[in-house]
Amino acid sequence: MEPQAVAARLLKWRRTSTGTSPATIASESASQSRQSPVRCSAGIDCTTSIPTPTKDSHSAKRTSEMRGQPAPANTVSVKNANICWNLSPRLSVGNSGGFGSTAMTSANTSAGQNANFARREIILVQCIIAHSHAMACTWLQGGLAQLPKPDMIGGMTDHTPLAAAPANVSFLGLGVMGGAMARHLGNAGHRLTIYNRTPARAEAWLAAHPGIVVRSASSPAEAADGADVVITCVGNDDDLADVVLSPNGAFSTLRRGALFIDHTTVSARIARQIAVEGRDKELLCVDAPVTGGQSGAENGTLAIMCGGSAKAVDAARPVLAAYAKRVVHVGKSGAGQTAKMANQMCIAGATAGLAEAIRFAQLAHLDLDKVFEAISGGAAQSWQMDNRFHTMVKDEFDFGLAVDLMRKDLGLAMDEARTIGASVPVTALVDQFYVDIQAMGHGREDTSALIRRLPRRKAVK
Repeated sequence: MEPQAVAARLLKWRRTSTGTSPATIASESASQSRQSPVRCSAGIDCTTSIPTPTKDSHSAKRTSEMRGQPAPANTVSVKNANICWNLSPRLSVGNSGGFGSTAMTSANTSAGQNANFARREIILVQCIIAHSHAMACTWLQGGLAQLPKPDMIGGMTDHTPLAAAPANVSFLGLGVMGGAMARHLGNAGHRLTIYNRTPARAEAWLAAHPGIVVRSASSPAEAADGADVVITCVGNDDDLADVVLSPNGAFSTLRRGALFIDHTTVSARIARQIAVEGRDKELLCVDAPVTGGQSGAENGTLAIMCGGSAKAVDAARPVLAAYAKRVVHVGKSGAGQTAKMANQMCIAGATAGLAEAIRFAQLAHLDLDKVFEAISGGAAQSWQMDNRFHTMVKDEFDFGLAVDLMRKDLGLAMDEARTIGASVPVTALVDQFYVDIQAMGHGREDTSALIRRLPRRKAVK
C-alpha cells in the first residue's frame, strides 16, 4: 500500500477511535520528533532522522544544489523511514482488506496497552511522513542528492549528466559549436539570453530558432546581468578576455555566487586568470573545452573535460547535460584546457597517419572499401577512421574543426609543452603539415584536408 494511503487510514482511525483532531495529531507528531529517540520493534531510531522543514526548505535545497552551495540546515535527509514499515503488528492485512483483526483496539485491552498502541501509531505516522518527505525532496531535486556523482561511476569517466532545473542562462558566442549548444539549452527549458560580437550572427540565430523564447543582449555585461549561469564559446584568449574581463565584460555585472562556464579552447593561463578574477565575487568558474566536433554539438553528444573546483564542476553538470553525453572533472582550474591540448595532439597524429594510409592504399591500387572493412575493426580503428576515411577518399572537407583553428590549438599545446618541459615532435611536425595546407589556400577546410598535401600519383623520376 502507498505510504500516503496508509497514513490517511491511520489518521482516520485515530480520529474516530479517540476523537483527536488532525491538528492535535500533527502537533503531537512534531513534538514527538523533538523528544528523546524512540526505537521501534525493529530496533531502529525512528525519531532522530525525521526532518522538521520550513516552508521553503524544498526549493531552498534544490536551488543550493544547483548552485553548488551548502544546503540549508533545516533540510535533513531521512535514513530510517523505509525500515520502519514493520514497526507495528497493526499493519497486518486481514481478509476484509483493512488493517486486519488487530486494527481496532478491543474492549478488553487495558488502558496501558491502548496508550502504548496509540504512541506506536504516532511514531509510525511520523516515519510515513518522513518517508513521503524524502520522496518529495528527491523529486524536487531531480534526484541529484540521492545518486552517486557521475565521475564516481565507471572510474574516471562520467555517464549521462543529470538535467538541471530551468535557470537564467546567458550564452556568449554563437558560432558553429556555440549556436548548437545554445539551441539545446533553450530546448531544455532554460530562460536563455544570447550575445554575439557580430550582431548579424545573433539575428540569424534568432531567425533560425523561432520556437525558443530568448532575449538578445547588446553586450556581455547586459547578457550577464541577472544571470544564474554565463557560458562562453568564442575564438581565442583575446576574445575570451574581452567578453569576460573587460569593463563591459560579463564579470562586470555577473552576480555574486553565479556559475561561469567557458567552452572556448584557450590557454591554461587565461583559464587560471579567469578563475582568480572570479574569486572576489565568489563565482564558480569552470574551464570546459569540448570534443566531438560539429556533429556532437548538433546532436547534443559532446564530451567535456572540466577544470575547476569540485563544487564548481558539480554545479555545472546539470547545465551541461543539455548537450553533453560525458562530463569529466580532470582537475583544478586550467586542467580542462590542458586536457584539450592532449586531445588535439591525438587528433593531429591520427589524422596524419590516416591520410598517409589512404594515399598508400590508393597508390597500391587496393579496393579502399575493402581496406576500410579490414582495418577499421582492429587496432588501427579510431574516430577519425570511422568518420573521415570515406570523406577523405572523396575529397570532401567540410566537416568540423577548420585547419586554421587546429593550428591555433596545436600552438597552444606546443606553448604549454615548452612551459612544462615536454617533448612533442610529432605535434610540431603535423603543425608544419597544416602550414602547407594553409599555403595551398585550404585553411577553412576541416582538419582531414591534411591529405591534400600528399600526391595522388607516383612521383616521376
